Amino acid sequence: MTMKKYFILLTICLVPLCSTLSGKNPGYFPKIDSWKTKVIKEVHTPENLWDLINGGAEIFVAHGFVDLHRADYIRKKQGCMVHVEVYRFNPGTSAHEMFTEESSPDYKHIDLGKEAYIMEGILNFTTGDYYVKLYSNDQGEAVQDALVLIASEVALTLKAL
Repeated sequence: MTMKKYFILLTICLVPLCSTLSGKNPGYFPKIDSWKTKVIKEVHTPENLWDLINGGAEIFVAHGFVDLHRADYIRKKQGCMVHVEVYRFNPGTSAHEMFTEESSPDYKHIDLGKEAYIMEGILNFTTGDYYVKLYSNDQGEAVQDALVLIASEVALTLKAL
């Protein structure tokens, strides 16, 4: 392999890695009318996931976890906040396997992504190589509607990537 081909191959491999490590928003979090989006710059990888989820990091890594991006959606008028976590896994079924580990047949499953469930203040779903978790400390029907709205928009965005 010539030096030029080697350099091109190296560049192709390193550019996505560098953007992930730099905390650059990979475009997972769409703008939604009447909501402010605050993307959290810190990106978690297999090396530092335990800083965020100390007791659960090992199982995520075992399932092929690649990185985690997070954002907060804040409703401008009512002050409601929804936290979104997008866990990206190696290609294949790893994201859905991780979702299944944390799911239960007793949860209220909804039609979103490949599979989803919703509970008071929580909505988790999987689509492609992504396992997405949304939660809010606020309660009520308006919050549940907000979870579904934001999850639907994130799912559409991830599907388009």
